[in-house]
Amino acid sequence: MFKKIKFSSKILIILALSLVLGACTNSNSLNNQTNINQGNNINNNNMANENNRTVHNQKDLAQEYQYVVLNTNYGDVKIKLYTEKTPITANNFLNLAQDGFYNETKFHRIIEGFMIQGGDPLTKDDKQKDRWGTGSPGYVIPNEDVKEVSNLEGTISMANSGPDTGGSQFFINTADNQALDYNKQPLQSQHSVFGEVVEGMEVVKEIESLETDLRDRPLEDAVITSVELLKE
Repeated sequence: MFKKIKFSSKILIILALSLVLGACTNSNSLNNQTNINQGNNINNNNMANENNRTVHNQKDLAQEYQYVVLNTNYGDVKIKLYTEKTPITANNFLNLAQDGFYNETKFHRIIEGFMIQGGDPLTKDDKQKDRWGTGSPGYVIPNEDVKEVSNLEGTISMANSGPDTGGSQFFINTADNQALDYNKQPLQSQHSVFGEVVEGMEVVKEIESLETDLRDRPLEDAVITSVELLKE
């Protein structure tokens, strides 16, 4: 068993970003740990649709739904999406959730006092464990930079390998991590906040407390069994 280490310094957390959020997000990232070239599977057309609320011909589900519930094996987490402030990111999450994309995915990376990360479709397959953190929906979406929102405790944000490279992976902040905002140093860490936990933060904290290995993977599975879309 590996004992979880609590970071006492935000500097150490910021230095870890390239390993935690930057290099382990989507297939567009050629990270040094996996060295996998999957660029041919990525649609890099980030042009928004005519409504400026969706990309890749997605449905504007954010007009109807403002909340999602992550049903996990540790309990339910209800999230209010910022459907007006970050409609592209919210709609991307809603479309993936409605299609069942997140069903049976795992929170594959956990750092206590920082965040829990999930949304990688490769985590459905334990045989793909060495590639966990590199999966994506096969396309990327643009950042939505909004001054009114910040990576504070309880918010949900997009994981990426740099600006405009988000796909399906996300993380829930378990501490105030303003250094991840688009207008804070280090500027290469730009993670769009698109919602906040309104119920079930105790579930997030329980998942955060799981023992992890040296790659920050939990030793016990934390699974998103399904995602519900709610109007209120």
